[in-house]
Amino acid sequence: MGNKIVNLLILCLALFIGYYLVTNIQNRADINESMEMNTEVVSDPVIGFWRSTDDSKFTREFLDDGSVVDKYEGDEDATFIGTWVYVEDLKAEPIELPEIDTPVIKAVFNEETFYFGVFMSEEDTNSLSLSYINGNGILNFVRDIEFVASTTEDFLE
Repeated sequence: MGNKIVNLLILCLALFIGYYLVTNIQNRADINESMEMNTEVVSDPVIGFWRSTDDSKFTREFLDDGSVVDKYEGDEDATFIGTWVYVEDLKAEPIELPEIDTPVIKAVFNEETFYFGVFMSEEDTNSLSLSYINGNGILNFVRDIEFVASTTEDFLE
């Protein structure tokens, strides 16, 4: 009788361990599948550090958290931090804007709001033009690779 109880306990323990392993493996598979889906990074070519081609002291940085930073080298008071988003429906904006066939970025600095048409070639994502659609003018930029490299080097040191 004692052997039967021991065998029964061993069988129950084996079944419990088997159940645990099977469900744990299935849960890991579900987690891995979820992680694979969540690690797909959609890289927006606008994100990055840009230097004006008209005035090399002026830079604009679009961050992936929705922040935008404008700086003018040599003038600490000329640093402005704002937010940016793509405008999906121009008609839903609080001011009347012309319809254009290019993506539109809305940048807000303090209480000023700017709307820019975004022009970037698919072949050359290192050049960016932002056209004021609620004003006049075009801002032309090149991606500042040196800034990115120096920032990365500083970070790694």
